[in-house]
Amino acid sequence: KGCPEGMRPRMNAKGDGKGLAQALEPKAAGGMMQPSPQQATAFPKALAVPSDASSFEQILEQNQRILDEQQRALQEMKAKSDAEEKRLKAQQDAEEKKQREEELRQQAEVLRREARLKAQEEAEEQKRKNEEMRQQAESFRRQQAELRKLEEEAKREAVEAEALQFQADLSDMLVAAERENEAMSKAVEPILDDAKRRGLADEALVKAFVEDFEPLRSKLTDTLKDINAFMTGKHKAISGINEECRKTAASLMQRISRLERGLSNAVGRASAHRLAALGRLEAEAKRQATIAEAKRQEELFKKYDSDDDGLLLEHDIILLCREEYDFELQPARLSAIKKSECYKHKDGVEYEKFAMLRKLIDIAKAEVLARQRQEEMAKRKKNAVAQMAVIDKNFKTASEFLPGIDGEVVKAERRSLPLNMVLTHKIFLANDVEAAISEVDTATEAARDFIAAVQEQMQNLGAEVAKQEPLEAEAQALIARHQKLVGFKLTAWHTRLAKAEGVSKALKGKIELQQRKEALMKLANAL
Repeated sequence: KGCPEGMRPRMNAKGDGKGLAQALEPKAAGGMMQPSPQQATAFPKALAVPSDASSFEQILEQNQRILDEQQRALQEMKAKSDAEEKRLKAQQDAEEKKQREEELRQQAEVLRREARLKAQEEAEEQKRKNEEMRQQAESFRRQQAELRKLEEEAKREAVEAEALQFQADLSDMLVAAERENEAMSKAVEPILDDAKRRGLADEALVKAFVEDFEPLRSKLTDTLKDINAFMTGKHKAISGINEECRKTAASLMQRISRLERGLSNAVGRASAHRLAALGRLEAEAKRQATIAEAKRQEELFKKYDSDDDGLLLEHDIILLCREEYDFELQPARLSAIKKSECYKHKDGVEYEKFAMLRKLIDIAKAEVLARQRQEEMAKRKKNAVAQMAVIDKNFKTASEFLPGIDGEVVKAERRSLPLNMVLTHKIFLANDVEAAISEVDTATEAARDFIAAVQEQMQNLGAEVAKQEPLEAEAQALIARHQKLVGFKLTAWHTRLAKAEGVSKALKGKIELQQRKEALMKLANAL
């Protein structure tokens, strides 16, 4: 027990313990090997062999203890052997690992040398390529620079050609404008030249301005406008690039400026002379009108001087007011005229005081006109009051229908309320619904009739009065207020009736659809 297999002692068949002794005896060559010195020292003394059977059990126990000690010694030796083996294996693994690491390091070094060589080769290749690309780029830049130079030269040539073309067109326009300016200068010369202007009458000067100068001025103005329109946005293009082209453009601009300044100067001076001539003509016209009016007043005085004594008497003044001023002179105003300074000294109006008489007559006519306006306003006010009374009466009659309209509208709304609930049902009795729809339609038609009657009466509020005489402004404003007030109510009733009619119409469509479905079902069943 506890002894390794092959070393365990066994009893022989006789049980005398000889088998155990034999097992413990060393064998010859080919048998069990002799223990090593270390093993010999590890083992205890040789097992005791019993001399007789009585002490066999004691010897067996002793031998068993010896075997246990030997087993422990073997286990310790095995453990040490395993540890040594592990140590040797670990040492061998470390050496192998170190060898592998050395091999890997050598391989890595080789790879690094190869990588450095490859990198150097690639760098040299990249450097060569970069040099080639730099040379190509430099060549491309030179080509681009040459191309840009050619393009710039072509552009400069195009700009110069365009500038020359614009300058040629502008020069042609300026030549035409200068010819027109020369013609205008000749036309305005009689007006601007002092010596020639003195020999012209004012009418001739105004005529020369209007008929000779103004058309040429207008034509030159239009030409300069065309030139400015042509120049818009082209100042830089016309100037060009080279110095000669710019000088030509500057010369053209100066010609335009001279033309504009010359036109402005000629127009200003000619207009001043024209205004002066017109002022003189107007003053002369006023003088002539004053002379003519004085002559007309003298003739008027002589016309109504019935006895040719140089005085206008009472009956002459009354006739003058009736025929010339179209009004009848009132006795009170006539009495005031007779007491005035122009009449009382000589019991009549002499020609030197005829102007004062005319002023008094104008005052008298203004009083008559003011009185007439007051009378007309009073009459209009009276008419307006009467017209407004008739309108209020007609409005009161029309307003009597309003409660009936409201009642019919409420009736239509109440009868349409149940129909709103029917609209949400898929199945309903058509006969019952048709009766309710008929009641709603009757109520809405009655309300519509009332509304139409009221609308007609509201439109004819002032018709009766308008047949006799035109409506006054106050009466028209009253009609507008009544119509606006009733119009709001009628609009609200129309809206409420439209809702009830909408429910009725929707149900009619639903009933019609249901009836068509029933007819189709009957036809399908019959088939």
